[in-house]
Amino acid sequence: MRTKILLVIVLAMSSIAAAGNFYYFDNPVTGSHLYNDGANWLDGGVTTGVVPGSADVAVSVGWGGQPEVANLVSGDDIYLTSAWFGNSTSGLDTTINMSGNSKLTTTGDYIVAYSDDSVVAVMNMTDDALLTCGAAYVNGEGGDGTTNMSGNAKIVTASFWNSLWIAGSTSHFNIAGNAVLQSGYVGGVVNTGWGPFYWGNLDPVGTGGAYYGDPYMNITENGKLIIPTSADGSEYAMGVIADGRLTANGLGLAGFRITADKDIVGMTTFEAIPEPMTMVLLGLGGLFLRRKK
Repeated sequence: MRTKILLVIVLAMSSIAAAGNFYYFDNPVTGSHLYNDGANWLDGGVTTGVVPGSADVAVSVGWGGQPEVANLVSGDDIYLTSAWFGNSTSGLDTTINMSGNSKLTTTGDYIVAYSDDSVVAVMNMTDDALLTCGAAYVNGEGGDGTTNMSGNAKIVTASFWNSLWIAGSTSHFNIAGNAVLQSGYVGGVVNTGWGPFYWGNLDPVGTGGAYYGDPYMNITENGKLIIPTSADGSEYAMGVIADGRLTANGLGLAGFRITADKDIVGMTTFEAIPEPMTMVLLGLGGLFLRRKK
């Protein structure tokens, strides 16, 4: 397991070696809080006036330890090599909000809570926001990472890590509304190998064993998790469900509807079975319609 992790790290580091690092340093008092504002980006401690582009790495460093916010709004269509949000040792609190039809694409990793356990980073996606990640979406690499998805938000990523290997990290991932997390399907090919769904586990999944950090995911409403039908995809997820770290409406296996994905052969969809009260309301609605006819 450690060999695989180190290999991925080496690959990630080599992919950004030639890229420029741009640092998000939004002043919480006078800053615009807009990601797509060159005044909020530094290079070598100097304001660039330029938003990082497809050959760059976006890194957040905070403002004197105060909370910072980066908003991506309708019309934003950002391309990056990689993004590391929450890169600090001074108790940085970073929030990234994607709303409207905003888009963000990386060829490398997208990391929420990159640094140590003094860092808190929150990723919020609403409306029709779309994030496409060519490598690993990492939620809680070293710090406290939370991703909240709602509306029609969607993440499409080559692989997904819900916490990495640092004991002090925490990782909570919430999929609600009509939001979708799709991992392991890139370029029209299903990844049946290692990596599409990884939870930083120390012991075999499904044994109730230990995990690095505190990874957890909950699916509600019409939210969906779509991953490869494989040992390192859907079978791995079943073990995480057994360990109580992947739930639907807070429930274990009984809360899930698990089916072959209707759009992509070789992928499995995990979604929540409607809560009992919701099912009653749906039934009453159907009865009302029948009576009206």
